[in-house]
Amino acid sequence: MEGAQEEERYRRHLRALSAVNWQLHAMLESGSTRSQAVAWVEQLHVSGGGEAFLVRSAARGMFCVEAGMRRAIKAGLLFAALTPVLPLRTISDDELDALPEGPPVEVLRGPSGPAFLVVGGRRYPLRGLPLPFAVTAEEMASFPEARELRVGAVTGSVPVRGRVRAVVAREGAMRGSVTIVRAGMRRAKRAVAPKRH
Repeated sequence: MEGAQEEERYRRHLRALSAVNWQLHAMLESGSTRSQAVAWVEQLHVSGGGEAFLVRSAARGMFCVEAGMRRAIKAGLLFAALTPVLPLRTISDDELDALPEGPPVEVLRGPSGPAFLVVGGRRYPLRGLPLPFAVTAEEMASFPEARELRVGAVTGSVPVRGRVRAVVAREGAMRGSVTIVRAGMRRAKRAVAPKRH
């Protein structure tokens, strides 16, 4: 009986230490992310914003061009969400490469309210966007990496990009983004679900 109580005490102690360790890791991880976001925000304040437009290059990817710099947009959902409010223009890859690189267009979040994007010196709230839950590098590395899942890949005969445009045109940027993310999550669940025989 005494041995079982001692073992349970050690388990509780280990759980408490694990919780403290997780909190310390989370603080370190968020500190690094926070300093990156602070640097981006400072650079955006210095640049002053102004007129902004979108560019899509087959070779270089998606960008927002503003204040004489190019800002990478890595997430197709963000590019799609910005298409109703920013014009899409065509410039050559050489012209794009000649622009200095600015901070990427990334989702930011304040202490309250919805997440947002900063483009052209203005803050665009993002409603209904599911944000990831933070885990430590150690927790992430505890799972083997699988192939990359991409929103915007070609499925069947109709490119997802065309379907994304249709959904955004039909439902609007915010509601359409939610619809697209939910559809992607359903596809991902089906892809990893065990096959029934």
